[in-house]
Amino acid sequence: MELFEIGKIITEKDLNELETKLKVKFSMEYKAFLEKNNGGMPKEALGFRFIEKDIETQKTWEQGSDIHYFYNVDEMLEAYENLTYECMIPNDYIPIACDSFGNNILLCLNLQKNYGGVFFANHEIEKTNKGFDNISFVANSFNEFLDSLYLIDFE
Repeated sequence: MELFEIGKIITEKDLNELETKLKVKFSMEYKAFLEKNNGGMPKEALGFRFIEKDIETQKTWEQGSDIHYFYNVDEMLEAYENLTYECMIPNDYIPIACDSFGNNILLCLNLQKNYGGVFFANHEIEKTNKGFDNISFVANSFNEFLDSLYLIDFE
C-alpha cells in the first residue's frame, strides 16, 4: 500500500512518549507502521469488510467501508481526545484511521481483551447503557487488517 500526505517523521522515542501520555501500549506492528508512514492517504481506493450487528434485533450482516486516510500521531491524539470526551469509544481504543463518511477505525489497546485488534466505530449509532454497540470487530491485528484491504473497483 502506497500512501501520500504522510505526517512528519517520528521515532520510537516519540511513540514511547505518546504511549506514556495516553497510558497505553501500541502493538509492535502498529508502531512500525507509524515509524514508516506516520499516517497518510492511500493512493488507491481501499476497502475492508466487517460484520455489523443491530442492537435491537441482534441480526448481523456484512458491511463494508473504505480507508479515507490513516491518522498521523497528532490527528490520532486529537481524534482520541474528542471521541473519549464524547464517550463514543472506550478509553483503551485509539482511532487510527477514518473512512470517507467520518467513521473511525480503531485499534484496541486493552491488554486483557482484544489487544491489537482492529474495530470499526460507526458514528451514527449512539452508545447505549449496554455498552459501545457502535463498535464492530474487523481484524485480529493491524497487519491482518492491512492484509484484508482490497482495491475498490468503481466500475
